[in-house]
Amino acid sequence: GPQASEVLFLLYAYKLVYPHYVFLHRGNHEEKRINKLYTFEGQVRSVYDSRLFDHICSSFILLPLGTLLNRHCLIIHGGLPKDTGVTLEEIQLLNRKQDLPKPALCKANRELSIFEAILWSDPVETTDDWLPSNRGSGILFGKNVTRHFFEINDLQFLVRSHQLCVSGRKYNHAKKVMTIFSASYYCGVNTNKGAIAVFEYGEPVSNPKIHEYHAEIGGFDDAELKLQTLNRIRADIFKKRRKLYEYFSSYDEDRTGTITRKEWIKAMTKALKLPSVWSKVFPYLVVKDSDVGNTIHYLAFLDRFKLDVGDDVRKWTKGISKKLVDVIVSNGWTLRTAFDTWSKKRKSIGYSRFGSLLNECGFGMSKTMIYDYLRRIDKKKDGKIAYSEFSDVLKPHFNRCVTEEDYPWIHSSLQQLASVISNTENLRLAFNIHAHKKSLSFKAFSKYLGELHQQTQHLPELPDSNMPQIEAIPAYSD
Repeated sequence: GPQASEVLFLLYAYKLVYPHYVFLHRGNHEEKRINKLYTFEGQVRSVYDSRLFDHICSSFILLPLGTLLNRHCLIIHGGLPKDTGVTLEEIQLLNRKQDLPKPALCKANRELSIFEAILWSDPVETTDDWLPSNRGSGILFGKNVTRHFFEINDLQFLVRSHQLCVSGRKYNHAKKVMTIFSASYYCGVNTNKGAIAVFEYGEPVSNPKIHEYHAEIGGFDDAELKLQTLNRIRADIFKKRRKLYEYFSSYDEDRTGTITRKEWIKAMTKALKLPSVWSKVFPYLVVKDSDVGNTIHYLAFLDRFKLDVGDDVRKWTKGISKKLVDVIVSNGWTLRTAFDTWSKKRKSIGYSRFGSLLNECGFGMSKTMIYDYLRRIDKKKDGKIAYSEFSDVLKPHFNRCVTEEDYPWIHSSLQQLASVISNTENLRLAFNIHAHKKSLSFKAFSKYLGELHQQTQHLPELPDSNMPQIEAIPAYSD
């Protein structure tokens, strides 16, 4: 972070004042090459000088690799090695007073391989043994590696860091390995909690008390940090949009579409698990509804956070609408009948009720997908689907469908049409004369059928149910 050197000096001061109570470990960043790659070297040189930076790097290689707590709990930064038969005594004898060589050299040497793993490895559940790490150093170790290492060294619990955890801590390998991560809001752009583990005297080493927290965020003096933080929060709002809607609407008992600032903060805290930031970021995220005073139109707020996916989402919305029309047609309903049935003759259908209906129809949509579909068809943005909205989105698809009541008329019409075509060679002649590339346009085909129709009996009258695709043929307008 921006105060890395000050944090380090404070930790070293604690170690000097309380040498028997403060224990510091070496991690993968306590190395000259890493400090040059990131910003630590620049911080030290800008405030102090290169000589102090060199002294700090010299102190890093003197830090121990771990601590053994009550003989049965090992505390390190990274993880365990893939090498078999590694003992705590062997680790204690490692030549740690050096910068870690490049990964290729570490893999070819047992001592360096163990050294690298302690600083870089991570626990996983995807394998029982081990896999190469995508970090380029260390390994991904499974439960068998942990079990063998524990058996050889009479261990019960491993505490390590090295990985960001959303809640500040994470367990692996049947809770025998615990990752603890104390930096909340990591790098200023993550929304994770921090956590500390407290081992109480007389209690089992495998059952520490965990304290989770969020550090207080200061002012937004740094413009780049402010932008990074707000962008991360905006991304989280988009990912949690459906859950946020549920929390917001739970406070909106009168279904006005608005909530107070206090209710907004409560909902944001519950959904995004960030208790202390919302008063500070409120002005950057919310445009207050001027028509109703100090309240927030929460649906308009949520609509501000979305991805621009263009035609893909429009095609997806049409696909859902077509499937919904198929359900309506299969029941022999009109749009009005379907809406009255599903709304129980109310003026609108709420999101929750509409979502349940889609699930009952077997659409297999997640809650977030249902929310996104309803937001697309909810033109009034009031959290309800009125008949006008329902009809507007489904009517274009419904008008292309044929309901059961139309079948007799179509069947009779097709029989007469077949008679007209089969009893004359004029249709073949029309193709030969008028067709280009062995086809006729819809207009030309309709016109010629109409002329043939004049020579034969009239087709049945168009039923009252109205079939737009038949009406649209000029030759059949009589």
